[in-house]
Amino acid sequence: MSLLIIIWIVRLLFPILQMPIIIAEVVMLSLKILATLILVLLTYKILNVLRDRADVLSKKTQNKMDEHLVPILFRILKIIVAIFALIHVFSLLNINLTALIAGLSIGGLALALAAQDTVKNFIGSALILFDQPFQIGDYIEGAGYKGTVIEVGFRSTRLMTSDTSIVSIPNGNLAGASITNKGLRALRLMSEMLTIEYDTTPQQIKDFIGGLKEIISSNPLTKDQEHYVYLHGLGEYSIQVLFRCYLQVSGWEDELKLKQDILMRILDLANTLEVRFAYPTRKIIQTK
Repeated sequence: MSLLIIIWIVRLLFPILQMPIIIAEVVMLSLKILATLILVLLTYKILNVLRDRADVLSKKTQNKMDEHLVPILFRILKIIVAIFALIHVFSLLNINLTALIAGLSIGGLALALAAQDTVKNFIGSALILFDQPFQIGDYIEGAGYKGTVIEVGFRSTRLMTSDTSIVSIPNGNLAGASITNKGLRALRLMSEMLTIEYDTTPQQIKDFIGGLKEIISSNPLTKDQEHYVYLHGLGEYSIQVLFRCYLQVSGWEDELKLKQDILMRILDLANTLEVRFAYPTRKIIQTK
């Protein structure tokens, strides 16, 4: 602000020197261009202050995508400011923008054709950031890729796979693809087909199914209202019992721990009731 005030005072007092017209025009034009550049820098400073404030607010929200959206939006604003400043400088220099654009039209067309993938990815980035099909930290799956989202950039989205490899997917492809977002799941499904031996008595089967239902209802992290525990069918070598319930956990590690706890309780129940799990067997009958 102080530099802008100094330039304004110089422009106001410079005619008193009564310099030659050519020198006066060059000096006045230079002062106007310098003022434009300083105004751009001042606007950038204000945008940086606003961005810092927006960063603080975005970290308080539950949406992790806001932390990546804020810097991208402010970069776009800075580009817009620079474009308007450049247009203003061209007008001060009496450069015909229409003729300049027409002269660059052929080169611009070639550049547009060469950069169409970049434009496609940029538009894809905008669609992802505004539509938000996933957030940072979500585990997503698609055609040929699956992993945890760690970053959404201008050109690509980066995923971390189970072996900690980083996969970069162009946002243009990602925006038009079918995505399964497993990070948005409020519940995790546990579905097991328990196979027990044919030697198991009907009463043991009833007690076993009742005990399985008790395992679900007694656990605070299982959704008691929506579970399925039934005698499902008679297989080739075993009696099949369907065990299906929903787990109220958010992370994969918590899901594994809860599944382990439930499976251990199922094994204890089977051991208590003397219910034996079946495995493929064959009986060979010899005839004389």
